[in-house]
Amino acid sequence: MSKHTPGPWLLDDEGQIYSHAAHIATVNTPYDASENLWDWDQTMTNGALLAAAPDLQAAVMGLLAEYEFDEGNPGRRKAFLNARLALAKSEGK
Repeated sequence: MSKHTPGPWLLDDEGQIYSHAAHIATVNTPYDASENLWDWDQTMTNGALLAAAPDLQAAVMGLLAEYEFDEGNPGRRKAFLNARLALAKSEGK
């Protein structure tokens, strides 16, 4: 798998995500059939999360590199495992 487009990624007010070099994605607006409406707020919230992906990935990598895994601390162990799983997912593994 190749590397992702470097950040920062930016979300514009039309649901488009861009980097300095390229268009990354268009965030689709979910349709709520039960209320017969398009949820633009959810579109922009989803877009903000997607646009933050490179920053979140870098933050997780930094935390994993900076802090030691503590086998004796169940809460920290679970947090480390979840961070490693999320990082692997972000790398397509």
